[in-house]
Amino acid sequence: MQIVQLNTWDIEGGAARAVYRLHQGLLQQGHQETLVCLSKKSEDPAVLEVTTEPIDCKTNGLSISIVQSGSIDAERTPLSNTLFSFPYPGWDVSALPVVQAADLINFHWVTQFQSPATLKKLFALGKPVVWTLHDMCAFTGGCHYSAGCLKYEVDCVSCPQLTHDPHGLAAAVLQDKIDLFAEARLTIVTPSRWMAECARRSRLFHNLRVEVIPNSLETDRFTPMDKSTAKQRFKIAPDTTTLLFGAFTAVEHRKGFAELLQATQRCLENPEFLALVAAGRLKLLCFGEPDPLLASLSVPVHSFGTIASDDMLREIYSAADVFVLPSLEDNLPNTMLEAMSCGTPVLAFDVGGIPDVVIPEKTGWLVPVGDIAQMSEAISQIVLNPEKHQVLGVSCRQLMEEEYAISVQTKRYLALYQDLIEQGTRAIAPSSPHVSAIAPVDLTLGSHTQAIFDAVARPALETRLQQALTDLTFTHDQLQEKEEQLQQQHRHLQQQQEQLQQQQIQLQEKEEQLQQQHRHLQQQQEQLQQTGTELSQAYALTQTLKLQIDRQRSRLEKLRTEKKQLRSHLQQSEAHLESAQQEMAALQSSKFWKVRTVWHQLKRRVGLSQSE
Repeated sequence: MQIVQLNTWDIEGGAARAVYRLHQGLLQQGHQETLVCLSKKSEDPAVLEVTTEPIDCKTNGLSISIVQSGSIDAERTPLSNTLFSFPYPGWDVSALPVVQAADLINFHWVTQFQSPATLKKLFALGKPVVWTLHDMCAFTGGCHYSAGCLKYEVDCVSCPQLTHDPHGLAAAVLQDKIDLFAEARLTIVTPSRWMAECARRSRLFHNLRVEVIPNSLETDRFTPMDKSTAKQRFKIAPDTTTLLFGAFTAVEHRKGFAELLQATQRCLENPEFLALVAAGRLKLLCFGEPDPLLASLSVPVHSFGTIASDDMLREIYSAADVFVLPSLEDNLPNTMLEAMSCGTPVLAFDVGGIPDVVIPEKTGWLVPVGDIAQMSEAISQIVLNPEKHQVLGVSCRQLMEEEYAISVQTKRYLALYQDLIEQGTRAIAPSSPHVSAIAPVDLTLGSHTQAIFDAVARPALETRLQQALTDLTFTHDQLQEKEEQLQQQHRHLQQQQEQLQQQQIQLQEKEEQLQQQHRHLQQQQEQLQQTGTELSQAYALTQTLKLQIDRQRSRLEKLRTEKKQLRSHLQQSEAHLESAQQEMAALQSSKFWKVRTVWHQLKRRVGLSQSE
């Protein structure tokens, strides 16, 4: 079976995520499936991104783009700020070989990619066509969610989401779809029973076959983790009760973040709830872009921001005890399925496709849509009675495995595809195997839109031109101010230039003085070098003299020492002499000496020698 899926993006956004899961499921079943998109972000070779030549500004392409900004975006009422799309222009993919060869074509979210005129060309191929509705835009005059309005069941006249629609633009768009889709071999698939009922009641699809095939998810990837382990992963105490909420953006009113904040604020009036917060046993977790007012709550909040990793999402879902889904309008949110696949029950408003999955007291809790008091009471009861969380989480996981695995969704789609193909003639592949991705932009408008287009586009163009003129005037004034500033700057620069010239002259004079000083310094340096040489020689001589002086000083010290020794010896000799003299004097005065003297005198007289 050769299948072509059409979606504006391949992996960006909730609808693209759901489509890509089906795309992978069909490929895993061995079918020849191609996802054709306007913007490709993946590396998947089975995804074909169309290309085209730039739109000629001389055509009404510019006017078409102005209708979206001038007659729709600028005219939105407070009822809703969800996307409202003018469905022109479109990319004509009907001639692509892969489309020509397909047995069946499955549209998904094709806003800003396909127009009613290009869809008619695809219907004209005679192939069975399935259109999977991810929001309401396919069967309305442009709104993606009707915000409670039922005019799509009739004619979309006086659209309540537009403040000023004198020419009935929304009604004309719906009537174009009615005319252009009149003979389409088309089957509608919705992910939820609620969306199926809306399609069956719509003016456009009320006579068509409508089937309900829920979206799927990777149940083998979004698996439960132990909650204590998951909480510790984010440094959250295991006994802390955690409430998770999130979406890609909180800007849309229908996401219900304002109602959730009000309900949480009311919970703080409950003394038991407040005591739990004070004890640090309650924490709010969020991902995506939550409302900035969330910071005003006194409950601790752990914000994860935008998450790109499924593994990270799995850990976050598993760390939550309950996933809170406050949507006021929704089809079958991916976040709800992912949370439940990770074993986390859901608290939500009873709206859209949510009741298809959230079964009270089995997989979660439902509250009447918009009832803030009951939402607050439900949050308090869930937080103060945590014993049911785990039991409901097991039921959530079981339901996801049985009904929402990719393989289950794929089998349901394949059964539908086969049934539709068998009802018609099997398509014949083109003779050329050439693969082309060139899809021209088709600026064709439906007859009803064409009839009012000039009237609708003219005010938008005039507004755009007036704004452009205002911008041009403002720019002109700014340019004049800039010119005056530039002139002042020019004069200032001239003054600075004159000052610089004077400074340059002074610098030249300084330079000449410096050169003279440099020459003088060179002379002084030469003299210093010569003096240094002389000083070196004098220093060497000084060292020699110092050495000699040291030697003489050493010898002098030695002589002084010898002198001291001689003086000491002399003193000793003098002492000995004095002692001897004293002894001699004593001897001479003694009788012995007198006898001796007489003896010697006698010997001389007798003539004897002194030695005898």
